[in-house]
Amino acid sequence: MTAMFKTPKVTQPATPKPARMPVETDPAVQQAAQRTRQAAMMRQGRLSTILTDQTRSVGSSGTKLGA
Repeated sequence: MTAMFKTPKVTQPATPKPARMPVETDPAVQQAAQRTRQAAMMRQGRLSTILTDQTRSVGSSGTKLGA
């Protein structure tokens, strides 16, 4: 019964190490981009002609396309 009135022992979780943000010249990023380009070139039909980077391109109205 005395355990009800004691303050619980709470341990703080260990702080995680900060994640390193990849840059464009990182080899892993370049390999992923190469795999994406290879997958796009293997597509058939109309999808094979769309090879632009949707996340970087800007539309004719000046708004950013993609995500």
